[in-house]
Amino acid sequence: MTSDNSEDEFMSGEDSGSEATSDFDASDSGGSDSEEEGPLQHVPAAKRRRVEDLEGLELVSAGHAVAASAAARATDIDGSEEAEASLLQLEVTELLRDARPDASLEAGLLEVLARLTALLRALPEAKASPAEAASVSGFLLDLAFSPVRPFVFRPPTRVVAVGSFALRAALAPSPAVDLALLMPPACFDNKDQLNHRYHAKRALYLAHLAAALRKHPELGGLSWECLADDPRRPVLVLQPPAGTSQAGFRVRLLPAAPPELCPLHRLGPGRNNLRSAVAAPPKPAPQPAPQQPEAAAAAATGGRHGRKRGKLDKQQAAAQQKQKQAAAAAVAAAAAAAAAAEKQEPQLLPTPHYNTSVLQDLLMLPLAEACRAAAARCPHFSDAAALLRVWARQQQLSTGADALSGCLLTLLLAHLVEAGQAGAAMPAVYLFRSVLVALSSPKTFSGGLFMQRRSPSGTGSASDASPPDAKAWRKAFEVVFVDPSGWLNLAAGVSKAALAQARACATRSLQLLNAGSPEAFDAVFLARSRQAALCDYWFHVQVPEAEAGTAGGDGGQLLRDQPAWRSLEQRVEALATKALGSRARLVRAFRRGIPAACLGGKAPLQKGAPRPQQQHVLLGVQVDPTAALRTLDQGPPADQADAARAFRAFWGAKAELRRFQDGAITEAVVWEEGGPAGRHLIVDSIVSYALQRHLPKGCTVACHAGALDAALRRKHSSLDADTLAARLCEGAAERLGKRLRSLASDSLPLRVVSVQPLAAVLRHAAAFPPLPHLLAGAPRDTLASDHVARCLQPVELLCQLEGSGKWPDHPEAFQKMKAAVGCQLAQLMHQTLGMDAQASEDYVDVLTDGFAFRLLLATERDAAMQQKALQLSGEARLHAEEDMQLRTWHQGAISGIAGENPAFEPAVRLAKRWVGAHLLSPHLGEEAVELLVAHCFASSRQRQAVAGSGGGQGGGPATSAAPAPGSRLSGLLRFLQLLAEHPWRVQPLVVDPDGELSAAQRDAIVRQHGAARAAGGAPAALCLPTPRDHSGAAWTAGRPGAQVLPRIAVLAQRSAAALEQLLLGGGSGSSGTAAGDSSEAAEARAAAAAAAVFSRDLGEYDVVISLRPDALPNAANDLRLGKQAAAAASAPQRPQLGPALQAANQQLMALAEAEAGVKHSRAILKGIPQSVLQARGHSAVRRELLVGFDPLPPYTAQLQRRLGDLAVACADFVGGSVVALKWRAAALAPAPLRPEAAHLACPAGSTQAAPAEELLEARRQGGAAANGTGAGGELSAAVVVPDIVGALSDALALGEGLVESVRLQ
Repeated sequence: MTSDNSEDEFMSGEDSGSEATSDFDASDSGGSDSEEEGPLQHVPAAKRRRVEDLEGLELVSAGHAVAASAAARATDIDGSEEAEASLLQLEVTELLRDARPDASLEAGLLEVLARLTALLRALPEAKASPAEAASVSGFLLDLAFSPVRPFVFRPPTRVVAVGSFALRAALAPSPAVDLALLMPPACFDNKDQLNHRYHAKRALYLAHLAAALRKHPELGGLSWECLADDPRRPVLVLQPPAGTSQAGFRVRLLPAAPPELCPLHRLGPGRNNLRSAVAAPPKPAPQPAPQQPEAAAAAATGGRHGRKRGKLDKQQAAAQQKQKQAAAAAVAAAAAAAAAAEKQEPQLLPTPHYNTSVLQDLLMLPLAEACRAAAARCPHFSDAAALLRVWARQQQLSTGADALSGCLLTLLLAHLVEAGQAGAAMPAVYLFRSVLVALSSPKTFSGGLFMQRRSPSGTGSASDASPPDAKAWRKAFEVVFVDPSGWLNLAAGVSKAALAQARACATRSLQLLNAGSPEAFDAVFLARSRQAALCDYWFHVQVPEAEAGTAGGDGGQLLRDQPAWRSLEQRVEALATKALGSRARLVRAFRRGIPAACLGGKAPLQKGAPRPQQQHVLLGVQVDPTAALRTLDQGPPADQADAARAFRAFWGAKAELRRFQDGAITEAVVWEEGGPAGRHLIVDSIVSYALQRHLPKGCTVACHAGALDAALRRKHSSLDADTLAARLCEGAAERLGKRLRSLASDSLPLRVVSVQPLAAVLRHAAAFPPLPHLLAGAPRDTLASDHVARCLQPVELLCQLEGSGKWPDHPEAFQKMKAAVGCQLAQLMHQTLGMDAQASEDYVDVLTDGFAFRLLLATERDAAMQQKALQLSGEARLHAEEDMQLRTWHQGAISGIAGENPAFEPAVRLAKRWVGAHLLSPHLGEEAVELLVAHCFASSRQRQAVAGSGGGQGGGPATSAAPAPGSRLSGLLRFLQLLAEHPWRVQPLVVDPDGELSAAQRDAIVRQHGAARAAGGAPAALCLPTPRDHSGAAWTAGRPGAQVLPRIAVLAQRSAAALEQLLLGGGSGSSGTAAGDSSEAAEARAAAAAAAVFSRDLGEYDVVISLRPDALPNAANDLRLGKQAAAAASAPQRPQLGPALQAANQQLMALAEAEAGVKHSRAILKGIPQSVLQARGHSAVRRELLVGFDPLPPYTAQLQRRLGDLAVACADFVGGSVVALKWRAAALAPAPLRPEAAHLACPAGSTQAAPAEELLEARRQGGAAANGTGAGGELSAAVVVPDIVGALSDALALGEGLVESVRLQ
C-alpha cells in the first residue's frame, strides 16, 4: 500500500515532478529566505533581484499566477448568476485552504532547500568508497551488477524542485518536497541502459549522497523509500528536525538521468534491455510410440485372412526392417534438433516495464516542463490539481501500487488543457469536472490516450525513429497514456481494475455534483471511504515464498521484466476474473507496495533489493448481488470441441456435461454450498477452487464471506431453517390475506378489501424470523426442532375495511366500534375457516399455518379520528406505531430495497444483531436501524434517478460516492461507518430510497433542522427525515439521547475497525476461513471473527442486572461467541470496589435470594416441556400460548422511567439476558432535592449515602468535577445524593420473577 503522499509513478514519487519546476542554483542560498506566496512586487527590491536572478525559480515567481488565480476566483464568485455555483466555489476554496500545508512555513522550508541545494552542488568529485559500495552491496547483487571500475561521483548539474509542492498543490499532513537531481553524463557509460547498469550506478550515486548528508545532521534525518513502489528506483528522504518551522515536510532526492544516457527509441515497449529476460525453451515435440511388430505387420498386410503363411512372414520381416529404419531416422533427427537448439541463442523477450523505469528518470524534467507550461496557461491549474488529489485520497483511488496517483491525474489535467478539452480560463471546480468527465468515459483509455506530440530537447532521440503505435502500447501495458515524447507510458503501473474502479467513482461523483444537493460536496470531497468498503468480497491469497518471489535472498526476482510478486498479482487477478465471469463487476488484486518499514536502518540496501512486507495478495471483488448467488455456470455447447476442451481444462473435475430443459447440451459447473442459507459462500468457493487449481502447490486462500455467520445462529434452529421459516411465513401471510378477502360480505358489517404486511419478517428485515410452531398448525415436516416455544412472535398485517359513513364521530366510540368489528371477524374466521382467532380491543390474533398473525383493522376514518384524539389529549404528534401511513410507506420502501439487493436482508440482520449485542436496543429501534441500512443500499437507486432526471427535481440525489454494497459484510461495514462518521449533531440524514424528495424539499429539511438546532429544540439527536416524516423524529424521538449518541459512534468506530482488520488482514491466513480447513477449525475462526465485531465489555457499565434465562422467550437467540469471548464479556476488568459498595452488593444479593424463593412469580417462558405437552394435550396447552409477550422491553422501559435521572439502561432485545446501567455524568454529584427525584435521593452524609459518596470520591480522584461541595471539599448540608441501594432495590422489585441478581461493579 502506498501513502497519500507517496503516490508517484515516475518522476517525483507522489507527484513525480509532473508539475511546475524550480531550479536551485549555487547562488540562491542567500535569497531563499525572502520567498513568500504573494506577488513579487511585495518583496523588497534587493531580495527581488536575487530571486529574479535564480534560474527558473517558479516557486516564488508563481506569486503572479497565484494572485491572478485569486482575482479570477473572486471574479467568478462575484459574477456568478447561480448561487449554487458560488456556494460550491466557496466550499472548494475553504477545502483547499484546510487541505494545503500552512503557507507560513514556506519561508523556513525554502531556506533549508537553498542550503541543501548549495551543499549538493558543492560536493566534490570523488570515487565511491568501499563503505558506500558496501551499503548497497545486496541491491547490486540482486541486480547481478559487477562493476568493471570504481564508480566516480560527480555533483548534479541541476537541482530542480518538482512535484506538487512546486506546483502549490501539496496536501497536508505530510507534504513531500521533491528535488530532482540531474546526474552528469560523465557518471555513465555507453549502453548503461542495459542489464541494470543504470540502476546500479544510480544506487551508488545515492549512497554517496547519503554519506555526504549524514555529515550535516542539522538538515534532518535520512531514510530511504521506493519511488512508485518500484524496487529498482530507491530514493533518499530527508526529514527536517522536529521543532523547526519546516518540520512535517519530507524532502525527497530523486536522481534524474541525463539526456545523453541513450536514445529514446532503444527504450521502446518492444525492445529488450534486460538480457536475462528470455523466453522459456520450447518443449520437444512428443515422438510417436514405436509400433509393435504385430501391428506393423497388420498395417502392412491388411490382415491375415485368406493369405498364405510364408507370404505373411516375408511381409512381416520387411515391416520390421522399415520400422527399425524409421526409428533410427527419428533418433537422428531428434539429436540434430537438440544440437541446433543448443547452438541457437535464447529468444529475448520485450522488457516494457524495465524500459519504463529508465524512461521515467530520463524524461523527468521534460515532463515537468510540459506540466509547468500547462499551469502557466491556466491560472487555476494548481487548485484543480490539489482538488484532484483530495478527491482521489478521499475515495481511496490512490490505494495500491497500481492506483491512479496524483501525478497521473495532474498530467491528465495538463493533457485536457493542452488539447482544448478543458478551458484555460475555467475555475478549479470546472477543471476538476473535466477530468472526471474524461475518467468516466470508457472511450478515453480504450484505444490509448496520447498527449500532443513534442520531441524533448536533448534526449538523444533518433530523428528517423518514430514512436510505437497504439497496438504496440496496448500489447505491452494494460492502460496506455503516452507522454509528449511518444516513448513513455505514464500509466505503466496502472491496472485495468484500478482504472475501472476510478471510472466508476468518477461517474458517481459527477452524478452527485450534477444533482446540486447540499450533501454532494461532503460525499465527494469530505467523506473518506474505507478501503474495506470498496469491495464486497475479500481474499488473502498466500503462495509459498519460493514461488511468490518475496523470500529473502531471491536475487532472480529483478532479473525479469517485472518482479515475481507483480506477476503473481496479475495472475491471481486474471484467474479470479475468468472464474467469476458475469458474477463480478470488478476484480482487483491490489498491487503490494513497499512501505518505508522495509527500508529501515542506516543501509537498508545492503541486505538486498526491497520487497513487499505483506506476504499475501489482497484480492477484492465487487459483485452483482443477484448474479453472485447463481448456483450454475453454463459453458460452451458440446459440439464446440475447442471451447469445451478449454472449459474442462480450466475447471477440471468440477466441469460436467448437462442437458437443459431447452434441449441444449453444454458444459456446466454446479456450486452447491450449504443449502439456501449458504449461497453467499459461492463466490468464496469459486475463487478458492480456481486459484488453488491453477496456482502452485501449497497455495492457500483465506475467505471471509461467512466470517460473521455465527452471529446469525440460534439454539433451536439453523441458518437453512431460518431461511425456510421466513419463506413459509410469507406464504402463510399471502394465504391468510386471500382467505380474509374471500369472507362473505353478508357475514361481516364491513368487508376486508385489502391486506398489507407490516411485520419486519415480511419486509426481509427481521433479526430472527419466527419459526413454525407446532401448536399453531405447522406441519411436522416444517418444524426446525422439537422445541415448543411458549411465546409466539406476532406477524402484523393491516386489514383495510371497506368504507362506511356510519362510524361514530368520537374517537373513543370509534375505537370501541372497531373492536366490535374485530370480535365479529375473529368469530367468523373461527366458524368459517376453522382458525384459532382471538380478538382484543386493538387487534385480532390468528394462529394458522404455524404462525401467529396479528390483524390491525384500518378504515378511511382513522386519520381524522387520530387527529381528534391528539387534540383531546393535548399531545404534539402521533406515535409512529399508530401512524399507519408512515408504517405502510416504511414497509414498502424497505421491501423494495430488499427485493432489489439480496444482500440487504443479511446485512440488516447483522446490523440489528450488532445493536443488540452492544446493549443498544432501547436506544436504536428496529425501524431506525432499517432506515440506516437502507440509506447505505439506496445510493445506486438514487444515482440512477438523478441520471434519469438530469439532476433536476424528478429524483432525489444520492449522498454517497461509494457503490451499493453487494454482500452482507460490506453492508454491515457501511452501516457502522455511517453511524460512526456522520455529523449527527449538525446535519440530518435524509433517507429517500425511491427519490421522492426534490432538491428544494431536501434543502428545506436541512434548513428546518438547522433552525431547530440553533433554537435548542431539535426533535431528535439522531435525525432521520423521510418523505413521510420531514421532522426526522418519528422513529428516533427521545432515543438515542444526546449523551448516548456519542457512545454509539464510539462503539461503531471500534467494530468497524475490527471488521476492516478482519477483511484486509495483517498477515496471510490470520483471519477468515482458509480453503481446506476442517469444519471445527472453520467454526472456530468464524466465532473469533464474530467476537471481534460483536463482543461487548460489561466492564464499561456500572451495574449489571442478570435475568433468568427461563423467563426470557428469546433466550435461545443469545449470541454465542465462543468460550474465550464469553469469558471476557462475563468477567470485566474493573477496579476493586470500596467497602461501602461491597456492602451494597451484599444487601442486593440478600434481597435477590429472598425473592428467588417466591414460587408464584417464577414464570417459565422459554418453552413448553414435551412432558407437559404429552400430558395435557395440544388443545389445552394452545390456550396458554402467549402472542407478542416479551418481558424484557417493558421492564427496560419501566426501569428507565424509574431511574431516568440517575442512570441509562442498556439491554439486548434480540437475545440478551442482562440489563446494564451506566450512571449519568452529573447524577452522583450532591444537588438540591427535587420532588420528582425524591424516591432516588437520600441526605448527604447519611448511611444510605455511603455508596454514592464512595463513587463520587472515586470519580473525583479520576478527575471528574463534583458540584455541591464547599471550598474545602466538604459536602453542604442542604444537598442530597442518590440512594444507590434503594434505587437498585426498586430495579429488583420491578423485575420480580425476572431478575436473578443485581451487581455493582
